Amino acid sequence: MLSTVAVTVLTHDLSQGVLVGVILSALFFARKVSQLSEVAHQDAADRSCRADAAEEVT
Repeated sequence: MLSTVAVTVLTHDLSQGVLVGVILSALFFARKVSQLSEVAHQDAADRSCRADAAEEVT
């Protein structure tokens, strides 16, 4: 929130402040979701790869 206000005040452009807020929200959400899920990769002898998800991502 502070970064959004800072960008808006420094640039005098609300749209740039909103853009910074949306980008930061997307990054924080992606980080949170990545910590909730776990994926294990298994390499087979025929050079194929299989990924098993430990739980469902909703």
